[in-house]
Amino acid sequence: MTLETDVDAPKQWSAEHPNLYTLVLELVAENGRTTEVVLDKVGFRTYEVNRGGPGAQVLVNGEPVNLGGTNRHETDPDSGRTLPVETMRADFERMKQFNVNSVRTSHYPNDPTYLRLADEYGIYVMSEVCCETHWWEGILAQTTAFHEQTVERFRRMLLRDRNHASIFAWSTGNEAGTAAEHINMAALAVGSDDPHVPDSTADAARLAPEPAESFDEDGIEALAPDRLLYHQPNHGGWDIEYADMLGPRYIGLDTLLDLAAGNDVSDSPRFGDKTAGDGSPGDGKRPVVMGEYNHAMGTSLGLVHRMWSEYIQPTVRKARDGSGSGNDGVLVGSPTVGVGRTGGSVTFRDGDYIDFPTDASDFASGDFTVALTFEGVEPGTGIDLVSMEDRTVLGLDGNGRVRLGGKAAAGGGSVAATAADSDEWHTLVLVRDGGRLRLYLDGERVDRNRPRARVLRREVEVGSRRSRVR
Repeated sequence: MTLETDVDAPKQWSAEHPNLYTLVLELVAENGRTTEVVLDKVGFRTYEVNRGGPGAQVLVNGEPVNLGGTNRHETDPDSGRTLPVETMRADFERMKQFNVNSVRTSHYPNDPTYLRLADEYGIYVMSEVCCETHWWEGILAQTTAFHEQTVERFRRMLLRDRNHASIFAWSTGNEAGTAAEHINMAALAVGSDDPHVPDSTADAARLAPEPAESFDEDGIEALAPDRLLYHQPNHGGWDIEYADMLGPRYIGLDTLLDLAAGNDVSDSPRFGDKTAGDGSPGDGKRPVVMGEYNHAMGTSLGLVHRMWSEYIQPTVRKARDGSGSGNDGVLVGSPTVGVGRTGGSVTFRDGDYIDFPTDASDFASGDFTVALTFEGVEPGTGIDLVSMEDRTVLGLDGNGRVRLGGKAAAGGGSVAATAADSDEWHTLVLVRDGGRLRLYLDGERVDRNRPRARVLRREVEVGSRRSRVR
């Protein structure tokens, strides 16, 4: 039985905005008595890829997204294969904290509770069928014994999980080659009439001389055509057309860069010719989503820094709070990190600064202390040392005088104290205590009018133009 209705302009679900609606279904007997009630959370969203050209992208609600995720095994050191909900929530909160937006359920469907929480928190999930033969990749293509079992596993996964907004893709297995079973799975998901589902196993065997069975495409209707498809044999499945995303595995960074540049990468150790079992990269005109790219075993992961820090996500550098209060900031731009008077230092140029969110610095309420040590401000240079948007909190004017922002405190303005030589280190401290501000330069109180503090909001920045701050 199928029920349909129209919903006008719903709020769309995404990892950034996981909008969910409550759906209630009632089963009512002929006598009017309700015999069963089912409640679920549902979200409205679209998943697509603009395959067919270089620079192809994954689209969520029509907008391109970068998938930065992790493979997940459903294990816990204390509870084994049965994870408490509290552990799942802790994992989701940590992922959101560090901007991880996707999970691949390697290598089997996960607990439905995990999927409900992914809907709630906003995490894109690639749900993978339990189909792996590992090093014996040719076994499915060489036999017919496991066809019904593997395809039925995939069908059950689709029917169980297709109403979860968080699932953006189905994976047709891990390290099990490519055979009629996998093409059958793809047809179950998107329909056998989909133009990317092949009508033959001629190029599917990979490690088998010839496939043991063919694929019967007649009459297979789509069970979940609104999701993407993914395939992960050991060579990455690049030449499997039904896969909406290219899934390289343990591929070298230089090979990825060559692929992006449109160069020939067929001689890469991760491809090679088809007789070697590695396959070829195909036309490369699909989004690239690496299924696995580094395996943490023993002393491995030595090459991850270059790939991650220079290309995937440049390192987010922290400016650690020297007071020990944990109010760390983030270096924005390209400031140079060096040696300071007693520890590290940061040299700022135009556009560089340290960003402190207000929930860390707590400028909106209560008392606070801001202290920074600096040097290298040239004579005649006016500079903001601490600012909020376009408002100066602390700075130096062109005469080297300490400047207290007028909009940051009633009665603010330049303070009658002159900074020493630009080659010397100086420490500037702003204290809010009991609603009043105190300003110190190199240990000497320099404010004269005892300005009263005003509530400050939004982000706080430290550094501007050319200066060095510790």
